[in-house]
Amino acid sequence: MEERQSEASGLLRITVPPNLTEALMLPIIGLFRQRYPNAHVAVFVTERMMDFAADPIDLSFRVAPVSDPDLVVRRLSTYRHVLVASPSYLAGRPAPTRPGDLADHDLLGFGFRGAGEIRWTLARKGTEEHVSFRPAVAVNDYAALQEAVQLGLGIGELPPILCADAVRRRTLVPLLEEWHFPNVELLAVHAGARSLSRLARLFLDACIEHITGLGPNFMRLGRA
Repeated sequence: MEERQSEASGLLRITVPPNLTEALMLPIIGLFRQRYPNAHVAVFVTERMMDFAADPIDLSFRVAPVSDPDLVVRRLSTYRHVLVASPSYLAGRPAPTRPGDLADHDLLGFGFRGAGEIRWTLARKGTEEHVSFRPAVAVNDYAALQEAVQLGLGIGELPPILCADAVRRRTLVPLLEEWHFPNVELLAVHAGARSLSRLARLFLDACIEHITGLGPNFMRLGRA
């Protein structure tokens, strides 16, 4: 096994969505580098779908649908975003008990939409409600959005893997826990088995192993 590990060398180039880079992918890269110390990893943080023919990319990790039928897509996990607020924001304000109550709150949105509206869809037991709003603050980075929520600027929608630690420390409070956002799928995308390098195969195996080891609820704040 030591000989096989030493033989796994070279440069692996991957793309990763911004909101999953630190919380999920860097620990996997650490595991991969311990196992294959002669391997090197270059990470390009982007939400853009890369062109495998034109860009020097081995694997692309995505949370958006992939429409190109020539690409191979593997689903690694499914999760839902959650609504959170800081205790300081909720102090002196009634917490929302249904989606309609959000109209009485300052809402923070992901994206850079100027004066445009953002629409949230929340479901419970087969019933859907839609919340359209002009965000008090809009930012196209979930880490910055989380900081805005923790500063008490309003209620925000965040990936649970990003805010789980803050929820455990009670610097963020989950809201409307019986209501759910649509599922988000974490996908691994590549150009096909023939073009997939040995390093890419090994890294994909490490991703599957790590995510499976975290359990089915690791992206859901510990709840089903």
